[in-house]
Amino acid sequence: MTRYPINGSELARLLLGDESRARDWGDFKFVQHGVRAKLREFGCPKQSGALRSDWVVDEEMAKRVRDDEDMAKLVAEARRHPPH
Repeated sequence: MTRYPINGSELARLLLGDESRARDWGDFKFVQHGVRAKLREFGCPKQSGALRSDWVVDEEMAKRVRDDEDMAKLVAEARRHPPH
């Protein structure tokens, strides 16, 4: 069970699934980049006060990103690469 809010990196890991830790760093970064683009597009808030603020992703925003057609294609592309 995921405890929200989470950040963009955690959302990318969730989208890749349990095997994400065994995946190539490049695959993770590929998905993370797409997640960040969608969070920007959907107007997700960021933490305040930090030099490099991270996203504050609630359950509704996570579902919106996960259900996005372009994001689904991007995750599927990353999953095609065999885990390392």
